[in-house]
Amino acid sequence: MADPIEVTNDKLQFSQFHQPSLKTGLYQVVVTHQISTNEPSQPKIPQTVFSTTRNFQVAGERFSLDPKDIYAVYPPDGSLSDHSTILPHLILNRSTLPWERQADSNNEDLPWLSLLMFTADETPVAQTMTLGDLQQSVNTGVKFPSFTLEPGQTTNDRVLVIDVAKQLLADLLPSNADLGYQAHIRQAISDDGTPTGQERAVILGNRLPGPNQINTVFLVSLENRYTSAGFDFQQASDSDLIRLVVLSSWRFASPPAAQQQFADLMLGLNHNPSNLRLAPNTNPLAERYAAQGYALLPHSMRQANQSISWYRGPLGVGHHTAQLPLPALAADSLLVYDATTGMFDVSYAAAWELGRLMVLQTKQISTSLYAWKRGQIQQKKSQNTPTARFQPQRLQSRSLATAAPADVQAWFKGLAQLQGVPFNYLVPDETMLPNESIRFFRLDPNWLACLFDGALSIGRATTGDLTHEQALDLPTLLGGLPTVTGFILRSAVVAGWPNIIIEACDAAEAKIDQIRLETLADSVLIGLFAGDLASINFKLHAETMHFGFDPATQQYPSLHKQLRDASGAETNQVVTSIPWQNEAYAVVGLAQLAAAMQQLVAQASFTSAQFALQMIEGSESVCFKQG
Repeated sequence: MADPIEVTNDKLQFSQFHQPSLKTGLYQVVVTHQISTNEPSQPKIPQTVFSTTRNFQVAGERFSLDPKDIYAVYPPDGSLSDHSTILPHLILNRSTLPWERQADSNNEDLPWLSLLMFTADETPVAQTMTLGDLQQSVNTGVKFPSFTLEPGQTTNDRVLVIDVAKQLLADLLPSNADLGYQAHIRQAISDDGTPTGQERAVILGNRLPGPNQINTVFLVSLENRYTSAGFDFQQASDSDLIRLVVLSSWRFASPPAAQQQFADLMLGLNHNPSNLRLAPNTNPLAERYAAQGYALLPHSMRQANQSISWYRGPLGVGHHTAQLPLPALAADSLLVYDATTGMFDVSYAAAWELGRLMVLQTKQISTSLYAWKRGQIQQKKSQNTPTARFQPQRLQSRSLATAAPADVQAWFKGLAQLQGVPFNYLVPDETMLPNESIRFFRLDPNWLACLFDGALSIGRATTGDLTHEQALDLPTLLGGLPTVTGFILRSAVVAGWPNIIIEACDAAEAKIDQIRLETLADSVLIGLFAGDLASINFKLHAETMHFGFDPATQQYPSLHKQLRDASGAETNQVVTSIPWQNEAYAVVGLAQLAAAMQQLVAQASFTSAQFALQMIEGSESVCFKQG
């Protein structure tokens, strides 16, 4: 089920926190029952008191976290993009989780979870140890407070920890006031205020990534590590190591500052020409082929002589109406000779031979396919015998279209989506798809028909076999060839935003079904759609509704933040400079920033919910339209 935050018609509602009914820990219930009668002198039943005590535990995460509890992180794990204006965040599926324990035992409003981000030269080495070893941290000279195991925990349980020098940690940790702004709740609501989906908790970081850095973010436990004076370093010196329990982590990279962001990259894509083709050629004949997506490739003839021939893949332009001799007995019958150029077009012959080789690679499919074909031919023969002509009409009407085995159907369905087709058959020349480019196409139905026929040629060894198969129309029995359009994209966007959402529409602006969206290489993405594509919209996923600042402009030469009103609409009020907790490490003073925002919007209270509303940055989208 799609997360409601992804529904564009819904609104986001922010809340300060969702306190659990009971914090994690041990509890005791005492029940007392008193019985008596109200006779004044001699009660028939003497006053009796019954009492019982029951102990129970509210169990919650402490030293580890189920990966299923994490809904999303931003920036995405492993991404490469300019994130220099954003504060990393993590979204939890359980909305009460950040407040099920406490950083300060005397302040239940402070979450016990926080995000710490380190650059490559700062990142501590995470190590796994047992809870028993963790309890003995003081004996190794590392600072970690003593703790008592809860029911269900043993000294052999494993825990992930990092050790950070006190001097560095003091520069990165949030203050008590900042910690209160690092967590909030968000939920999608409809126009009438009705919740439309799951409530989720968000943990917000307090440090901006620097350019040209690999950054690692740790979700750490701060359970009972704070007092009213701040983090308890246990009288550590600057060089002493402070141990922290890690519940999750991820990495992302920030390229040099000149690297563009999502919208800039998408708007800068080279989409002219719109189709896969070589550069324009001054020779009219060569240009005719180039405009249709052909490339010149080496061609080894059957007689062992060498030549060059034209080849075009299935990602063609417009409709192709060539009449082909299908089914074919060999690939040679699909070669097309152009007398004006004295050269061959090997496109369909190559597709046929590729289909044949692909099915031969899968022994199970080729065996199952051959058996099904033999059965179809035998059934066809039996209906053409003299005996069959005098059978009752009811028996003669039995369909020849005996369903192909499920594995064969699934394999050909994948083949129609070009599953397993080598990339150089799709894009025969790298210059057709340069860096930072997008190309649109319509799958050539004739190329696909030849690919299918090559795969179906298993067992087709004689002209007799060919004659029998001509009467069967096997491609139709396998479901036929649908109209498919799509795009192929080569860009840093593919690696930088792996969860990109793509929606395609036809000329009437109705959405068309996506049948394949797959990353073919680190920077190459292909999308196939069932219908005529007229426009395509690329937008970032729900978790990319991130938190950050507005980049420097001529009017505001440094990072700043344009504020919103209570409904979320942008206003003319701007926090013109960012208050730093530690500018050298780009650590933001969240509480100071919240105070500056509160002063501008003149609100009586300003919790982490109001802060999140001001810090949220909408998810970007870019639309390409045909024509």
